[in-house]
Amino acid sequence: MCSRNLGSFYRYINKRRSHRDAVGVLVDDSGGIVTSNKDKANVLNAYYASVSVIDNGYMPVCHSPTFKTTVETVVFSERGVVAAINKLKPNLSSGPDNIPPLFFKKVKYSISKPLALLFNQFLSVGFVPEAWKNAIITPVYKHGPAEMPKNYRPISLTSVAGKLMERGIANTLYEHLSCNGLLSSVQHGFVKGKSTCTNLLECVNDWTLILQDKSCVTVAYVDFSKAFDTVSHAKLFARLHAYGIQGPLLKWIQNFLTGRTHQTRIGCSLSEIADLLGGVVQGSGLGPVLFLVFIDGLAKVLESIGVVTKFFADDVKVYLRIVKSDDCAILQKALDVISCWASDWQLKVSVEKCNMLHIGSCSVSYQYSVGHDVISHETQCKDLGVVITNSLSFTQHYM
Repeated sequence: MCSRNLGSFYRYINKRRSHRDAVGVLVDDSGGIVTSNKDKANVLNAYYASVSVIDNGYMPVCHSPTFKTTVETVVFSERGVVAAINKLKPNLSSGPDNIPPLFFKKVKYSISKPLALLFNQFLSVGFVPEAWKNAIITPVYKHGPAEMPKNYRPISLTSVAGKLMERGIANTLYEHLSCNGLLSSVQHGFVKGKSTCTNLLECVNDWTLILQDKSCVTVAYVDFSKAFDTVSHAKLFARLHAYGIQGPLLKWIQNFLTGRTHQTRIGCSLSEIADLLGGVVQGSGLGPVLFLVFIDGLAKVLESIGVVTKFFADDVKVYLRIVKSDDCAILQKALDVISCWASDWQLKVSVEKCNMLHIGSCSVSYQYSVGHDVISHETQCKDLGVVITNSLSFTQHYM
């Protein structure tokens, strides 16, 4: 505690917890109770495999943004590999190859040059070792009934060597996207200099100014179901090409996401092996930037609707000052666009988790919907961990 290191504090607490098993009793598809670690691992692994989306063969129009340069390769250097190793956490959590990050930390100066040579060679021919395509999934509880498999987020443990190469590629992709201004400015997730704080500060500032003008604002919170796990690979590859990510680099990414498998681990028990048919790998170095490129298409479409939009990865909210019923129609149009875009790109809007929040005194009544499903109106919503009320008071958040 004296070191004021929050990570050290939580590690200290976790080591002294009497109950370390993160997954309790589960319910399988037939409604049966599952208690053994082996059976729980199989139930979760089967669920994670089931949510993957197989491309339907339809390719939506993918408008190419303007960019000055394309990116077709990455040059790995000895110094760059050492820098990537330095960012690894010195723990013993290993992927399927059983080589932990601590090993790379200890021998980084001896293996950095051979790894750089290997990475450059792999990228030049678009080759991804089969061992890098396997993942050990650690389920992390999110919220809701703890016995339901859908309430556990899959975090993948993959080969550390593969992660080092991913980190170099991800850095190059971020640089390309940043230099060409390809990502929409409304995205605050996984973007340098932005965070949940910047997202919330910009929104609350807008809403406060509207309330000071004695007006009101309506906010639509849109939730996508298993967004990272249901990304269509074919559509993602088309999006990457449209954003100037081409050549051997695109070929390597295609091979990286093709033919992947995963197993779920509970305690010391591993599930059966299952194929990963879609999605970006949560817990990988490339997953976040690939998803940003994929979801950016929606941000670009919403820019022309006339509403204010804020993204944090797959968390989307749109809002508008409401003066007359025409304003409500504009906000509904934005929801229609989101629904249509999600259908075209094979993402699913989780309507039961979507909410409408009216902030301020609004005399205009309107029933909003996504597709044919009505969105519920709430007096308060949790926005990136902060409770926002219809009076913009934070009393409920403090309680």
